[in-house]
Amino acid sequence: MDIKILFLIIIFVIHLAMATFLFLKSKGQPTRSAFALVLYGASLWTFGIAMFIATTNMEVAIVWARIYYFAAAVIPLAFLLFANHFIYPQYQITEHKIITWLLPFLAITVVIFHPTFFIEKVTHFDWGNDANVKFLGHMLYTIYFFTYIFVAYRILFKKLQSADGINRGILSTTITGTILSYLFGIFFDLLLPFIGIYRYIYLGPYFTLITLSFLVYWLFIKK
Repeated sequence: MDIKILFLIIIFVIHLAMATFLFLKSKGQPTRSAFALVLYGASLWTFGIAMFIATTNMEVAIVWARIYYFAAAVIPLAFLLFANHFIYPQYQITEHKIITWLLPFLAITVVIFHPTFFIEKVTHFDWGNDANVKFLGHMLYTIYFFTYIFVAYRILFKKLQSADGINRGILSTTITGTILSYLFGIFFDLLLPFIGIYRYIYLGPYFTLITLSFLVYWLFIKK
């Protein structure tokens, strides 16, 4: 097995284990449940990339590419829910909020799994598989991704402005850790593919493992 695929499988297992741990320990706490969903998204994203790289069947590769783009789309939605409930709820989750926050996710899911609008084909090169991502579909996906992140960090920074004492430190560390995680994932798995460089998509999960593992320990395990 290719060493980078082996590392991805290991990362998938770690993400999955952390997500399940948080979910089982959530006891109805929305902060833990939302971060568990972030980790479930990260685990499926990582596994999807591993399977995309591993397969030599281009039709199967298209399916895995759509799956890992879908999994990555779950992450900012779950992160928005986490940001909203972290420390204290910024907004009450009303029916209107659910519809407003969920509709863009449903719309981008349709875009991702459309047979030709997002990924039309996958091509195998000497260095690996390359997904042919349509410009318009990728642009819509990028707008979706950054919009959710912007709203989530707007909530977190608003809480930071009014926080003091231990809560200010917790918010500062959480913001820094998640930004680092996003920067690496976005660079290797969103921006580089946007300009046609697809061979480094496996690196995104490598870096996110470090920050997500630290945050799980620091926020939910360390007392």
